[in-house]
Amino acid sequence: MAEEPNSLMSALASQICNQISSVFTAPTSKPPAMIVLVEEIAAAASRNGKVFVYGVGREGLMLKALSMRLFHLGLATHCIFDMTTPPISSPDLLIASAGPGGFSTVDAICGVAKSNGARVLLLTALGTVFSLISKARVMGWGGVGWGGKEH
Repeated sequence: MAEEPNSLMSALASQICNQISSVFTAPTSKPPAMIVLVEEIAAAASRNGKVFVYGVGREGLMLKALSMRLFHLGLATHCIFDMTTPPISSPDLLIASAGPGGFSTVDAICGVAKSNGARVLLLTALGTVFSLISKARVMGWGGVGWGGKEH
């Protein structure tokens, strides 16, 4: 009788793992966010554009780390609000992150970048932040690239 709870727990754990797996392996017409990110960075580099990053909290720290790695690869990268950050313009790319939703600073920075002709890549966990979506030209959330991609 002691084995019944273990087998029940095992069956539930297996079911949970299968459901999680199905989310990540479900076919989609959208490219993975990582592919979109790499393509956009490569395109900015080929245009001799600069890559700008901005994020809130831990996401901001990770984007700063990404900026440093891109700099080590020879790309011109800048963190928004640093003292030496130049103006953003049309050949440039802004990578912004707003994981939990709308932040007025992220919205404003994306708006400035877009109005100056830069491409905007927005990484977010939510696809319903309409004020931010209107600013982005390329988006990704939940590990999946999302529409609005202009080429």
